[in-house]
Amino acid sequence: MEERYGLEYGAYIWGRSVHNIRIERLWCDVTRGFGRKWSNFFLNLEYSCGLRPDLEAHIWLLHHLFLAPINQDARDWARTWNEHKIRLDTERTRSPRDLFFFGMIENGLRGFDSTPEPAEDDDIDDLDAYGIDWEELHNADIMTHHTDHNGDQELNPDDLDNPFSNDGPHRPAV
Repeated sequence: MEERYGLEYGAYIWGRSVHNIRIERLWCDVTRGFGRKWSNFFLNLEYSCGLRPDLEAHIWLLHHLFLAPINQDARDWARTWNEHKIRLDTERTRSPRDLFFFGMIENGLRGFDSTPEPAEDDDIDDLDAYGIDWEELHNADIMTHHTDHNGDQELNPDDLDNPFSNDGPHRPAV
């Protein structure tokens, strides 16, 4: 996204994951909902059936055999998640789909545009604490999930590959 919109667009939130607590919560739900099943399945293939994740041919075969069912699980999970009810303090209980729909009615259409809007000058008192959901930050399930799936060291953005680039699975040599 930085390549498309530029560095000033703010496409990434760098730093500790506590600033991304909502997405951490979502990843916790995704893992619980269907991700753990696939992770355990692939680990079993590796430990018991000779799967070698360092071989491109094995990765290609996994994509060929399991990408469609994984994507179907993701679609089914997303459909279910989008219909689940969320209890809000300020509004009546609604699903994420309802929140999105009624939000468009109340606030107008929104989404990615071909040209980014200029960043607003928000007057934020504590920029380091901006975006932290303090109630969920102390949720033991989310923090356990974060600890289990993230390293202890801080990430350096210069050391990361572009997560939006993907040259896809390769065909094995014949």
